[in-house]
Amino acid sequence: MTRVLRSVAAFALVSVVTPVTCVMVIIGALIFLPLPATLPQPKPILESDVSHVLDTAGNEIAVFKQFETYIKVAPTDIPQVMKDAVVSAEDKHFFDHGGVDIGSTMRALWDDLQNRGAVQGGSTITQQYVKNAFTTGERTIGRKIREAILASQLERTSDKQTILYDYLSTIYFGEGAYGLGAAAQTYFRTAVPELTLSQAALLASVIPAPSKYSPRVAPELAEQRRVLVLDEMLAQGRIDQAAHDAAVAEPVWLAVNGDPPAPATVVYPAQTAQSSQPWWSDYVHNWLEQNLPGCVQGDCPLLDKGGLTVKTTLDPKVQQAAEEEVAKSMGNNDANLQMSLVAVEPPTGYVRAIVGGRDFNSSQYNTGVLFPGRQTGSSFKPFVLAAALEEGIPCCRCRRTRKGRPAR
Repeated sequence: MTRVLRSVAAFALVSVVTPVTCVMVIIGALIFLPLPATLPQPKPILESDVSHVLDTAGNEIAVFKQFETYIKVAPTDIPQVMKDAVVSAEDKHFFDHGGVDIGSTMRALWDDLQNRGAVQGGSTITQQYVKNAFTTGERTIGRKIREAILASQLERTSDKQTILYDYLSTIYFGEGAYGLGAAAQTYFRTAVPELTLSQAALLASVIPAPSKYSPRVAPELAEQRRVLVLDEMLAQGRIDQAAHDAAVAEPVWLAVNGDPPAPATVVYPAQTAQSSQPWWSDYVHNWLEQNLPGCVQGDCPLLDKGGLTVKTTLDPKVQQAAEEEVAKSMGNNDANLQMSLVAVEPPTGYVRAIVGGRDFNSSQYNTGVLFPGRQTGSSFKPFVLAAALEEGIPCCRCRRTRKGRPAR
């Protein structure tokens, strides 16, 4: 019986342990030995799939989009505080390892095996970039092994600064923003070189779970995460105490709540449209929302994400003349007074110009096209009265009834 058990154990050792050991040796060799590196072509960066609105001359007058998807930045644009914040939050050993952090990876693999699936991250910045650039991103142990091998190969062909730049240029920051350029614009409406320490810490804090840590969705949680990143930067010696304290004193503040009472990290609402002719694009956007398929209560995926090209009848020369005429006619009158002008070409019915009010920045109500549907009411009475006077019909206040009494 003992001999049989020994034979079974020997068979198990040969058939199970030995192959596993061989696989581990091969993987270790691919990751750690300086073998020739061959990398696949990176996937193309996600381009902005926005809708473009053109005038009769083919000029772009508006862009409709749900979010900033990608804005290219140069390596020299990225401030050091942004690099330090991301390294502190995502991979504090980034400048020391060769693409794979063995301790973090082994802990993640062990948790995955215990849970019979991929539940832990444990990826370095290099591995995260590899996942986005070279793999499909499926949550499997096989993908993690391939990711580790490719990360090691990438480290042998690129320097750390290039890898960090590529990572920051492509990583998802939430709210539809891929890459640092889009993130800086969509959250703070600022250029990348102008990012502050506090803003950098907030951006770094959303990377692990963008939808969960979004400052627009969960500002309190985002604030906690921002401070944690600043604490990590201080603990790792990437900032001093004074810089840390000053940044901590700039809490997350949503711009929709008005001006902050003190220095703050102001987060702006998403910009859904950009236009050089706001009155016209306002009209076009409302019309398309009412007529395109799939649009429900202001949510119009085909318009904001469908990559449409919308050719309109706007004549830029007529539009300019209309704007000048409204400005001239309004002059310095009471700011509450409004004036609109709509130019329609009689033979075709084409609308050539729309000016919906005195100033679009102060009031977006488009009186030229009556969105969202204000009734004309008494505005038509002057036309009726003018026609009556031209026909010689006396004013009602001057007429007498048959009984000799003034008419009401």
